[in-house]
Amino acid sequence: GRTVQGGQIAVVARSRRDIDALREVLPGATGFRLSEVRAAGEGRKGSRDRPWGAHSAGGAFFPESAFDLLVAWMVMTRFSTTRRGLLLAEFRRALRVGGTLLVVDHNRPRTWVQWLTSVGWCVLRGVEPCARPAYPVAQEVRGAAFEGISLRMAVHERIQIVRGIRPPLEAVP
Repeated sequence: GRTVQGGQIAVVARSRRDIDALREVLPGATGFRLSEVRAAGEGRKGSRDRPWGAHSAGGAFFPESAFDLLVAWMVMTRFSTTRRGLLLAEFRRALRVGGTLLVVDHNRPRTWVQWLTSVGWCVLRGVEPCARPAYPVAQEVRGAAFEGISLRMAVHERIQIVRGIRPPLEAVP
């Protein structure tokens, strides 16, 4: 398929309609519905003993190091913290070294104190580059070993846009 700037693109979204809309602005992108990813993560018949993304044949859901850009559109808040960590690890595995993960999702500071602290941090320090991500998804992307984390807000801070870069693998001694 056609790619943007020579790279392979994947989009993960809840519905086929969302995928089609994203493919209009990202021509050539490969689309994955959240239900497909979720089913693979749970294994056959809802089994939870398999790692995220494991097919019944033992392979991973996404091809390894296949994408230069992976967009997760409004899917992260659909999972528990543990499952989001596993999903982020799968995204990292699917990206090439230097590839970009872009997470667009709801922004949900859990308390008014967190909200006020986060807003204050962004006002005082600026949103990008975000040296200390103050919102949950940005922290989770950093925790999943992505680098170059940046964070932007949209729609009066109701939407967060988090970007992370897949670093090279550590040298094996």
